[in-house]
Amino acid sequence: VCGREVADKQHGAASSLFHSGHAALIAGARLLLVEDNEINRLVAKELLEKAGVAVTVAENGEEALALLREEKFDGVLMDMQMPVMDGVVTTREIRNNPQLAGLPVIAITANVMSGDREQCLAAGMNDHIAKPFDPEQMVEVLARWIVPARPQAPTAAANRESTPDEALPVLPGAQVDEAVRRLGGS
Repeated sequence: VCGREVADKQHGAASSLFHSGHAALIAGARLLLVEDNEINRLVAKELLEKAGVAVTVAENGEEALALLREEKFDGVLMDMQMPVMDGVVTTREIRNNPQLAGLPVIAITANVMSGDREQCLAAGMNDHIAKPFDPEQMVEVLARWIVPARPQAPTAAANRESTPDEALPVLPGAQVDEAVRRLGGS
């Protein structure tokens, strides 16, 4: 109650957001993020921007296809389940367009069973990223498929020490450090 035990156990967030050089490989990329959930969009966009990626957002497959007709992207992060047009249908439409057939499309989904992954690949997606996002895993998968048309040096934020103003609290049953890491230290 007085905080003595908690104060002895407090510790900071992970020392840096991206531990490997994967963020440097995707810095400067332009990605289309297709996600209907506002919180997932916010988390993914912030993580990607910290890796030096420019992000354009679409809330469903129909919006994504319209943006792909108007702009050039280095890749697409595609949610599977969305209203209007889901990720599977949208990816099939992308693959049927000769100008977009080689564009990397990576699923971002909470559906992590092997059958879900197979469904993504069968639709023409290149890979699969599970939700909740793991920042390091996300940039690792992206580095496998995304080649920025205009590469840039990674931002200082991608490798900067994450030092919160206050130590993180210890909450019984909660992995506070892991949650803060997955949210990019935010």
